[in-house]
Amino acid sequence: MASGNSKLAWKVTSGVTTTVAVLAAHKLTIAGWKWFTGAEPPDHPLRPGTSAAEAATWAALSGAAVGVARLASVRFAADQWVRRTGALPHGADDVEVRL
Repeated sequence: MASGNSKLAWKVTSGVTTTVAVLAAHKLTIAGWKWFTGAEPPDHPLRPGTSAAEAATWAALSGAAVGVARLASVRFAADQWVRRTGALPHGADDVEVRL
């Protein structure tokens, strides 16, 4: 069983890497949208002049980018955790895979 210190250390480690990755993904998504469309991304779906298609496209792209960034960052943090400690991070050994 993991100690209280390792639980806290894992929460901090995964939280920091996830925050950095999500912020970077958001910035890159905005930059990609500007480069591809030549316009700012929609800031609110109810704003006049924002089409439903534009709002839906932005929501799908930004949501996917953030989701992938979160997944990649936690996997990276877990890999580094195992390299440094030799053990799975807190909660990872409780995962049950079902197909």
